[in-house]
Amino acid sequence: MAGRGHEGVAGPGVTGVFTVKRLVVLCVCLAGVLAGPAASAATTGSSLRSLVAARLPYPNSASQGLSIWLNPPDGQLTTSAGRAATVSFGSNVDAANPQEDTAGGQSEEAIAAASGGRVMADWNDITGVMFPPNTRSGSVTGVGYSTDGGRHFRDLVGLPNPNPDEQWSGDPAIVAIDGGAHYIVGSLYAPSFNACGDTHPSMFTVAVSVATPSSAGVAFTKPIIVNNPGNLCALARRRPPNNIAILDKDWLAWD
Repeated sequence: MAGRGHEGVAGPGVTGVFTVKRLVVLCVCLAGVLAGPAASAATTGSSLRSLVAARLPYPNSASQGLSIWLNPPDGQLTTSAGRAATVSFGSNVDAANPQEDTAGGQSEEAIAAASGGRVMADWNDITGVMFPPNTRSGSVTGVGYSTDGGRHFRDLVGLPNPNPDEQWSGDPAIVAIDGGAHYIVGSLYAPSFNACGDTHPSMFTVAVSVATPSSAGVAFTKPIIVNNPGNLCALARRRPPNNIAILDKDWLAWD
């Protein structure tokens, strides 16, 4: 899928539609981030958040994933001593493993089911902001998989990401394809705290990862970027380009 390209357009303040073969990815395009003065000093991943927040035309309309990126937790961890030895959910089934949480908060879940009792779920996992972005634990998009109709889930921790300048940032969506032979997970893919400290570009976009379950486990592809809305690190330039936007709140559909 990575080499098949995409087609589609998006303009300021409208919903963008991007198609990779039969997969349709919809997202909200937040343009107008160029309003305001340029930064006077080198931008880091931390200061980039303040720079973007000051330029967003409608910050109150940001999704939860974008809000988490703009205002991440203070970094204080939950120690194992503060957790209960066992966790009871009554008749509910938790797709996440609470013993792996180092910060409190899962939300914005999505789910896709296929024949044979195969179910994949994903969610915002705040634990991801506590770890390096290019590790599975550093994925703010958590994933769980069930082979018995949702009665039991295996916490797959997160999505793979080889790029230290980007991070899976939640607001996930998911579709099952080919009768559950594969699943496609979509998520925000945003600049990490490492961004802008080197010469590499960093964008706030949407990416997908294709999951292939087998008897050995679930394998995911590297991030497949849906569209390039521009290098956010360029906002710190004296004359930033006028074509930078943020892609927010993704949805997926499979034909």
